[in-house]
Amino acid sequence: ELDQQESAIALLLGSQTATITNKFLLKAPLIQSITPASAIAGTEVTLTGQYLNSSKTKVLFGDITAELKLISKTKVVCLVPTGPLGALKVSVRTGNGALVDDIDFKIQ
Repeated sequence: ELDQQESAIALLLGSQTATITNKFLLKAPLIQSITPASAIAGTEVTLTGQYLNSSKTKVLFGDITAELKLISKTKVVCLVPTGPLGALKVSVRTGNGALVDDIDFKIQ
């Protein structure tokens, strides 16, 4: 897990490349809660925290990707996917997937 990721921007214009020298610091997502903490497949759950939104935000229940309903800086609403029953980790991945945080959850 990374706490943050430093990135630069490169622009490709035809055969010319321009690199912006300023560095951009991407913050890793921080999950503070998940409501409810257990549910059946198809139930809407809400994850609250910080730095949850990016163009590449994904929520995984174990290794199964959830359908996203809403994404903001502090909240993600998604559906519990069909998968194995029992305890697992729910993770939020942002950026290029390298920035991640997780929380315990139980599929009933």
